[in-house]
Amino acid sequence: MVCAISMVRWEVLDNKGKNNWDNILYSHHDGNYFQADAWSMNKTQSGWKTFRFIAYGENKQIVGCAQFQVRYFPFSSCIAWCQGGPIGDKSVINNNMLNLCVKEFGCSHLYIRISPMRDYSKDYNKHLINHGWIMPKYRMTSGLSMILDLDKDEDILFSKLSKNWRRNLKRFKEDGLTVELWENPNINEIINLYSRMVSYKKIKEQYSKENLTNLFKYLGDNILTYRCVHNGNLIGIRSAITYENKGWDLLAATDQIARKKYVSYKLFWLLLMKCKDQSVKSYDLSGIDPISNNGVYNFKKGTGAVEIKYIGEWEWSTSHIMKLILNFVIKFKKQTY
Repeated sequence: MVCAISMVRWEVLDNKGKNNWDNILYSHHDGNYFQADAWSMNKTQSGWKTFRFIAYGENKQIVGCAQFQVRYFPFSSCIAWCQGGPIGDKSVINNNMLNLCVKEFGCSHLYIRISPMRDYSKDYNKHLINHGWIMPKYRMTSGLSMILDLDKDEDILFSKLSKNWRRNLKRFKEDGLTVELWENPNINEIINLYSRMVSYKKIKEQYSKENLTNLFKYLGDNILTYRCVHNGNLIGIRSAITYENKGWDLLAATDQIARKKYVSYKLFWLLLMKCKDQSVKSYDLSGIDPISNNGVYNFKKGTGAVEIKYIGEWEWSTSHIMKLILNFVIKFKKQTY
């Protein structure tokens, strides 16, 4: 049901609803793990405080929700990051939501960034602009992704692969390699693998040990991981987060040995088939950057996934100076807050 803007009213999640948050979240088609309870616990370990709000329409019907992660700084200032949200159509993003944020966060100087995972539309953009939101000068994500429809037979999914992707998948040989579902991932082995990948690719560090430890601690029940081992050493992994019929690409790392043996293709294909076996119908490849990361873009494109454009990141603040500072930090650190 689409409610008029004036009819949408935001409230703080009450105690009765705390144990029902994920059910509320995933009852909406744009529900995603960034807005889930487990993600909240994960971010809390990094110093963020969680706030949850519910949007109500007519007859007290829930029409949206939003989970904000807030970090506090001196001089009554804070930043709030609603990653993957707010949830719901454009009507939920109204002045009532902003007023509630200002009241509940309790800061004189407030910066908010949102990133709704809904399909881009000019009407949605216009709506945000009319309510005081602007597109940030520097973003943490491209706002682009790809969706793979797994609600098809395996033969059809295979036929949708690009010619090059199918050829590389067939090039994988199990000689000396073990590829399997990893039931209890070892964080130290994963960090070591990422370190080798960072070294030979000459890219920035992807994850810290603390990041991965918390990720698996709080979201582990929803994470599927496949690994490839060569002579007792981990040379490749691929992970996904799943919830009911949805899946999202999560971790991907290979070393030089794996790259030469086309391990990435085998790991990803097995992971997709496992997701399919677990009734995942829609698989989000978790972002693409055709310009800055063309290799990964071509790999994902070769799966037959359909490119999509989300609404992307938008910002609002009580302080122009905070906008400048946060965009400056993001420009030079490319760090997710």
